[in-house]
Amino acid sequence: MGFFRLLFYFLVIYFIWKLIEPYIKNVSNVKDKVKGNQKQKRVNIDPNDIEDADFKEIDDDKS
Repeated sequence: MGFFRLLFYFLVIYFIWKLIEPYIKNVSNVKDKVKGNQKQKRVNIDPNDIEDADFKEIDDDKS
């Protein structure tokens, strides 16, 4: 009998939570508004201006 009572309480709490959850999410999302301009300059990068880096091997025996 005790197991069914516990299961009943969990189901009641679960359904109450599902009813309240959308209201809680709406209240918390009010503060997340972003202010400012959305327009930003696009960076034009010419592929000819990009250089590859030269890496040299480091010999661990010499250090």
